Amino acid sequence: MGQPNQTHCKRGHEFTPENTIVGIYRAGKYKGKSRRTCRACKDSFDRKYYKDNLKELKAYRLNYHRTVSKKKNLEEKGWTEELFESTFSEQDGKCAVCGDTITVFCTKGDRTVACADHEHSDPPKPRGLLCTFCNVGLGYFRDNPDRLRAAAEYVERYQ
Repeated sequence: MGQPNQTHCKRGHEFTPENTIVGIYRAGKYKGKSRRTCRACKDSFDRKYYKDNLKELKAYRLNYHRTVSKKKNLEEKGWTEELFESTFSEQDGKCAVCGDTITVFCTKGDRTVACADHEHSDPPKPRGLLCTFCNVGLGYFRDNPDRLRAAAEYVERYQ
């Protein structure tokens, strides 16, 4: 943290407009006072912190996705966590369209994660849990039964 009269940080980087971050102390005896930080030093610190704590940061992100992000996403689609869990049990862990096994938590590239399907209305109405493929398929066909029937007839014609 540079003082107003300093021209360089303690590691020798010049306080130029491009290399200076101006912020406010949030706590402690300097709370509310302005401070300067060397951008080069902060970037270096951030890279080292990320490298040294990568495992913990990934675990935090995954846990966030599984809890906060999931709950918010469900609420936007008209679902509750309780409804999700009970529907998952009722469907015996299977996709409501194709019957493939679905999972509650996803891993990178996993296409079997349970998607909370909903009627696209205001407010949205929950329908069932689908695998990623069926969920995306319904989306591409815009939930239109006529388009889906036409697609099924097309595929059957060439079998």
